[in-house]
Amino acid sequence: MALSFRRRPKGGERQIDRLTGVLDRRQFDRDLATGIDPTEGPTASLWIDVDHFANHVRRHGAGTTDAVLERISWVVMATVRSTDIVYRARHSTFCVLLPATTDDAAWKVASRIRRNVERIPELADAEVTVSIGLAVGASHDLATTVERADRALVAGTAHGRNQVFRDGASERSRRRARRGRPGAHAVEHAPVT
Repeated sequence: MALSFRRRPKGGERQIDRLTGVLDRRQFDRDLATGIDPTEGPTASLWIDVDHFANHVRRHGAGTTDAVLERISWVVMATVRSTDIVYRARHSTFCVLLPATTDDAAWKVASRIRRNVERIPELADAEVTVSIGLAVGASHDLATTVERADRALVAGTAHGRNQVFRDGASERSRRRARRGRPGAHAVEHAPVT
C-alpha cells in the first residue's frame, strides 16, 4: 500500500506556488519542521537549479522566464512518484523530497529529470538546462539532508552545469555499503548521459 505524502494536508491547507503549481517555500519550511515521512526510512533531497537563469532573464524577459519555470515544474512533477513532494524553494530553484528512497534510486530520478528537461522542445530551443544536488539521509533529520543537497549543488556547479551532483556523505555511505570502504570525495560530479 503506497502512502501519498503530497496529498495529505498537515495542519491545514497546503501552500501552492501560483506560477508553477508546486508547493511553495512556506510549505517547504513547514514540512521541514514537522517532517514528511512517518515510516522513518531514508529520505532523498534533490535541489534543482535552472542553469544560468539570470542570463536567460536578461536575454528573454520575465514573461518567457515564467514559462520556463512552469515547464520545468511540469517536467519534475511528471518524472517523480506520487509520494514525492515538489517545492519551489527559491526563485529558480526547486526542491524535491523523496521519502523511502535510496541513494541509487534518487540518482536515477535526478538523472531522468535532467534528461527530461533537455527533451522538452521549448526548453531545448531556449538552451535551458538544470543542475541537481542530491543527498540522502534519515527522515527524522530532514533539514540536514536538505542542507547537504543544497551544498552539493553549490559546490558541484563550480565544476560545470547540466549535471547531477552527489553529496559526499551520500557517496561515502553508498561506497561503504558496496565495498566496505568510505569514499574520499566531498562531491561526486559527473555528466549524466
